[in-house]
Amino acid sequence: MGVSWWHWRHLNGYLVLWFGLVTSLGMPAVMFGLMTAGELTALIGAITPVFVALCALAGYVAGDTTARKVAAVTGAAPDGLASTVVKAITGKR
Repeated sequence: MGVSWWHWRHLNGYLVLWFGLVTSLGMPAVMFGLMTAGELTALIGAITPVFVALCALAGYVAGDTTARKVAAVTGAAPDGLASTVVKAITGKR
């Protein structure tokens, strides 16, 4: 049985999509004179921190889900954050 569409992970993805659409739809508003460039800049400035946080959360959830699925298939425990950072810095696998 799958996860329902309103699960927080799915809603987070929908929020990322919504923020991206609002930002990208602002350019035609400027082109057609519905919004000034300064207003669009202010809108993007207000949206960016929230958008970045939602993208980071979505990326973390996707990475964690992948690690858990790989661990379930291979039987190996998923790496923690510290070991992942050390491996990335040293280049050792």
